[in-house]
Amino acid sequence: MLKITEFLKTNFVNRAILLLLFSMVVYFLCMDVAFYFHNQSRTYTFISSKEEHTYSPFKDITMKLAMSDHPNHYFYLLTAEKFDEATNFSGVFFFVTPNMISVLHTFVSILCGKLFSSDSLNMRRLGVLLFVLRTWLDALDGVVFRARVKKRHVFFSQRGSSGYFVDAVADVISGVAMSIGLIIYLSRSWAKRHTELLPKSKSPENGSTTYTPNGSHQVVSKRRIILKVAVFGIMILLAAGLWDRFHDLYHHLLESPKASVEQQGRELVVLKSSMMWIIIWFWRILNAPELIEMMLAAILVDRVWEFLSWIIYAGPIAVCLLSVITEIHYHTVSSFIGKIPTVT
Repeated sequence: MLKITEFLKTNFVNRAILLLLFSMVVYFLCMDVAFYFHNQSRTYTFISSKEEHTYSPFKDITMKLAMSDHPNHYFYLLTAEKFDEATNFSGVFFFVTPNMISVLHTFVSILCGKLFSSDSLNMRRLGVLLFVLRTWLDALDGVVFRARVKKRHVFFSQRGSSGYFVDAVADVISGVAMSIGLIIYLSRSWAKRHTELLPKSKSPENGSTTYTPNGSHQVVSKRRIILKVAVFGIMILLAAGLWDRFHDLYHHLLESPKASVEQQGRELVVLKSSMMWIIIWFWRILNAPELIEMMLAAILVDRVWEFLSWIIYAGPIAVCLLSVITEIHYHTVSSFIGKIPTVT
């Protein structure tokens, strides 16, 4: 709380950033409430309609959409869909493929990594803005793909397709670029900022420099910085893999077009249950894109080290605990519906 108070005292830009972040959280929570109640009125389990209509975050609900992170569902995807509806980008620029857009946002993410390594807070904040653009382009390539295959608002993962592979590689490169940028920043620029206030010493064994971060008495080496960022990266990969696994399992369990009438009724019961939506909501918070958005917020408020210091402990525990609960829930509802659980 003290650090937030100090941050607010600095200048108008910092206060505006905190107000923006607070407003986003309130907006996401309000949209979640509306999304939950809209889901309670749903009468379908499987989306097969190709009906063209204006995009809404509350229509055509699939497990992939329901488990998506808040920024993607309520901002990136929403604005990308509206952009395509307003400009007919996918039709006018027919020669621009989804994979071309993926390659473009990969180069943008590499530029972001460079900006994240800067000593200047303003440059790192510029990197955040460009990363927002990168994520928006990531949403746009999905919009273009669905428009080209005549399934504009049908949100399912296209496993096994070239686009699925290209998108995954682009996301990995994006994460690596961010990690390298943060390692360079924390090991060089961040230590340099506190040089006049912090005691420095040379290790008699290897000659490496150590310093004390943010006025604390803890000595931090460059090796530890790299380790923390690496653990954060591994946590992102773990969250991404588990999210993809469970979203796919629930998709086949609850959105099967071959389900009997009785099974469809039970699927609706599960989809509307409180436990299902508690699990969905926590996966929205603990999936990889949302964790990356949290890191972007930490960069904006210049609290990267503090964020890393707790997320690398709390994050993996939360993801693993949620995975265990989700696994138990999946097998329980499989028995309730009368389907054999998929083993992956």
